[in-house]
Amino acid sequence: MSYSSNKYEKTPAMDADPREIEAWALMKSARQLDNACRNLDNPNALRDSLRQNQVLWTIFQASVTAEDCALPEDLRENVLRLSVFVDGRTFTCLGNLDPDSVQALIDINRNVALGLQTNPNADQEEKAVQPQRTGTLHVTDA
Repeated sequence: MSYSSNKYEKTPAMDADPREIEAWALMKSARQLDNACRNLDNPNALRDSLRQNQVLWTIFQASVTAEDCALPEDLRENVLRLSVFVDGRTFTCLGNLDPDSVQALIDINRNVALGLQTNPNADQEEKAVQPQRTGTLHVTDA
């Protein structure tokens, strides 16, 4: 599956949906990590990419632990657990600079970004559009 899409390469507008901005940042970080892993002649590029990715995940940590966070509690806990994993893996990668161990971070960023691009209300919106049957009369026919 190709993850390099123009959708993720363009910087989102300042008034863009926060989910779009977060997805863009995660994909940009994944690309930077991937590029750095492919160019191990410059180990500082990988270190810098790892640190930038950690900053991004630290922002997520701060966001989900803020009192005014609007996310449901279970989602907040999942993001926090994932960010703790990212922290641990980042420290391991910084100590070893093994591209194989960096791949987990790249995959996490890409998968979370793709999840942010899905519409969480799609099922509810689709149900609202679907005609509901009551006997032989459609609710939308009335």
